[in-house]
Amino acid sequence: MEQLRDIKGLVEIPFPTLWLIIGGLVVVCLLALGAYLWYRSRQRKKAHSVRAKALIVLKQMDFSDAKEAAYCFTHNGYLVLGENALHVKHYEAIVHDLEAYKFKKEVPSLDEAMITRMQAFIHEVSHV
Repeated sequence: MEQLRDIKGLVEIPFPTLWLIIGGLVVVCLLALGAYLWYRSRQRKKAHSVRAKALIVLKQMDFSDAKEAAYCFTHNGYLVLGENALHVKHYEAIVHDLEAYKFKKEVPSLDEAMITRMQAFIHEVSHV
């Protein structure tokens, strides 16, 4: 046994060191949670701003150019859709009827009934 002088016995970890390690882990976890919540709030604000911009474009849409109005309504109408199933069905019905105004070189002008339906949809989703 006298030949093994360099092997030392077990060393106890001092009590405050263990608490420092646990405290450090808690701080790291709280920072990660804070970063996650901040990221989520940024994403929500971004989603709301996209919806708000699309709603502004829909309200300022020019109905004189039927083809441009059909494309604009299809794109921006989708962006302002909410979770309401009634809005989704109304939107899909209008988009289905707007297919006649898309993908063609020359299209007829929008009829008053279609313009009224589009304006009613815009009014519905703007008051949600």
